[in-house]
Amino acid sequence: MTLKDLKATPDLANARAQEKKSLALVTVTAKQFLEALRDGASERLKREALYVGMAEIVFAYWATRLHHPAALYDRKRERRLLARLRESGGDWGLLCYAIDGALTDDWLMGRAVNSPRKYDGIETLFRDREQVERLAELCPKFCAGTPHPLVTKYQHGNGA
Repeated sequence: MTLKDLKATPDLANARAQEKKSLALVTVTAKQFLEALRDGASERLKREALYVGMAEIVFAYWATRLHHPAALYDRKRERRLLARLRESGGDWGLLCYAIDGALTDDWLMGRAVNSPRKYDGIETLFRDREQVERLAELCPKFCAGTPHPLVTKYQHGNGA
């Protein structure tokens, strides 16, 4: 499957025209994007198109790991994720590690005694570069320099 095939699917074309996409649709398009990456399409993609696909993957990962099945992928969330991807030079593994790190932060997860609720939204976790780095550094594998498992899975062409 190529990026051209992804753009040609009617469901994807309709979804791109809409302002918001459901997690189910984002998951499907993210999976197709990952398959295209695995098949070597990354050399053919322009940087911004690559970042858009990465942002969808990070959104789907966030929604799955932090249990937000009804979350919608909208322009506001996309802009926030794209900004962090641009700052990191397209290192979507860093953003995935930030999500994993947030799971260990008692304040953000609402487990702290004085934390009145969860603060696990995209707007909070990806507020700025400093926040992303702080959360990623809560993961020992990130600190050890190990690529995120999701990145490794698709980078080496053995993704499912």
